[in-house]
Amino acid sequence: MSDIFEKCRNFKDAKIAMRMGIYGYFQPIESAQGPEVMLNGKKYIMAGSNNYLGLADDPEMKKAASEAAASVFGGNTSGAAGRIEVKNLSEKELSQLIYDLEVEMLSAAESLEFERAAKLRDKLNSLTDNR
Repeated sequence: MSDIFEKCRNFKDAKIAMRMGIYGYFQPIESAQGPEVMLNGKKYIMAGSNNYLGLADDPEMKKAASEAAASVFGGNTSGAAGRIEVKNLSEKELSQLIYDLEVEMLSAAESLEFERAAKLRDKLNSLTDNR
């Protein structure tokens, strides 16, 4: 019976490409992430992040997100503790919000975004403690 991991251990192409300076992955980005980034002194279109449209730092987008959060969470959040006070939500809406946060938290953990997952967990705990 052959070792199923033998092919993995013998894979050398990535290391060879790194030594040759042509390995395209895990290159340090020299600029703030947006729709374009600087890499090795050249400008490239960034299609490999969640900010490929450049909206993450857009002032109008930030304002709209802040207003939306305030309308749902009552404008009273405590980021350090992850505490949320929810206003004017029916039990059904609150249940849906909790479900959505749970899905988002699990997705973040699955993507190895542990800090984001922990913040979502704290929001969930705050919501479920207030029920």
